[in-house]
Parts: sequence; structure tokens; C-alpha cells
Amino acid sequence: MYELARYWIAMPISLLIISTGTIARVWCLSKANRIPVHHTILVLFGFVFMWGLFGPAGIVHPRSAAMRTQCRSNLKYIGLAFHNYHDDWKTFPPAALKPQSMSWRIALLPHLDEKTIAALYDFHEPWNSVTNLRLQQTKINDYSCPARPKQSDSHGNYYTSCLVPTGDRTIFNNARGTPLSAIKDGTSNTLLAIEACGTKIIWTEPREVDFVVNQVSINGPGATKGESDSMFSSWHYGGVQVVLADGSARFLQKVINPSILRSLLTKDANGNASGDW
Repeated sequence: MYELARYWIAMPISLLIISTGTIARVWCLSKANRIPVHHTILVLFGFVFMWGLFGPAGIVHPRSAAMRTQCRSNLKYIGLAFHNYHDDWKTFPPAALKPQSMSWRIALLPHLDEKTIAALYDFHEPWNSVTNLRLQQTKINDYSCPARPKQSDSHGNYYTSCLVPTGDRTIFNNARGTPLSAIKDGTSNTLLAIEACGTKIIWTEPREVDFVVNQVSINGPGATKGESDSMFSSWHYGGVQVVLADGSARFLQKVINPSILRSLLTKDANGNASGDW
């Protein structure tokens, strides 16, 4: 992803160099052969237009754009599944459900039109029992970001790109589950699920990202290129996809204010995340 971004950023810079060189060469000709000033202005205007179209703020490779759209669609579907679960149980699922610490990703399967896969899971055994291990090699598209180049480990066990934030005062801070009524900051200001492609967590594993342990930032550096150690990490240029407690999906910009990012993680931060973000 990062090489692709640099490649597309280099394009408008190259256009600038070429345009500047061309204009300079024309103006070095004799007065009789110089192009009119208004023509020069048109050339410069054309470059500015190209920069706005292809510059860092507007760079979107067609395939990258499609994958980003698909990823957001997946997360919106996950958000809907969370709310359907809430309709049934009057609470969001906890990050891990007892007695055998089953992941919320398993609990949501029936609400993701994956009832057949859910039926194969033995709820009475641990997630990594012999019976449940086979499910690790089943890909659930809604939990996978299409932009992530490595979707599974060397054994063919699929990773999840979607995790939930855990820790004190998050939606997933208890073993009972959180009802919508407990989200005091408003569902549009509280994070429900996030992209965390820097992790290598198998989709059936009941393990998430704790904001006390993980660095609360977006697409920060990591030991391996393209695999950020940040709590929020994706293969999308400039930010990550997230699901809010109202069920909507949104692209969270890397440049977001750190204090706002932290307040979005908690369900009762006194409304500090309100406003433009």
C-alpha cells in the first residue's frame, strides 16, 4: 500500500517538473516565438487541476478505491449484525463469551448470513480445540479487508481485520455485554469495531486490542513494513475504517486529534468526541 501511495504521489511531482521545464524553455525562445501570457496561465491552471486530482489529498488508485469501498461495506454489515444481536439479546455481545471464551465474531455469524458456519462451531469447547480448529481455515469475507495482502498464516488459518477495542469504559469492558442505554456519549461518538490489520489474530480467536496496552494511533510504524503496531491499522492510505455504535461505518483520518481518538474509544467520555472529526 505504502509503495503504491508513493508511486502516485510522485506522478504530480513529475508533472510539475515537466511543466515548469517546458514553460521555461518556451520563454527562453525569441520574443516572436513566445506563447501569449494567457496561454501560459492556461498551462499552469491545467497543472493545478491535475495536482488537485492526483495530489496527496486526491490520490486514489482505482483498485484501491474499490477495495476501500468493499471494506467499508463489510464493516457496515458487521455494524448491522451487532444491532441485530442487540435486538435479540438486548445487549451487544461481550468481546469473549463464556463458558469457553468464544469470540464475538462467532456470536455474530448467524447475523452475517453465516448460520452454516456457526453450526459447525462447538460452543462447549475452547476456540482452539480440535473440533473448532478447522473453522480457522474458513474465510469470512466480512471480517477480511480486501486490501490486506496477507489474509492468512502459513497454515492457511485466516486472520481477522476487524477487532473491537477493549479496556476500561469501552463498550467491551465487561463479560456481560453492554446495552445501548449505557453509551452515554451517543452512539455516533463511540467506536464499536475497528480495523487492526497490524495484528495477526485468527478470526475465531477471542483476542482483541486493548487501548491500555496498544498505542492509540492510526497507521503508525511497525517492526514489519506495512504492519503497524498502532491500535488502529489498515492498508488504506490516510486512515482506517471503523464501525460506530449506531451501526454506521466511517473512514477515520490518520490526522485526527489524539484526544478525540481516545474519547471515541470510551462510551462515557462526557461527549468530548462531539463535533467535526
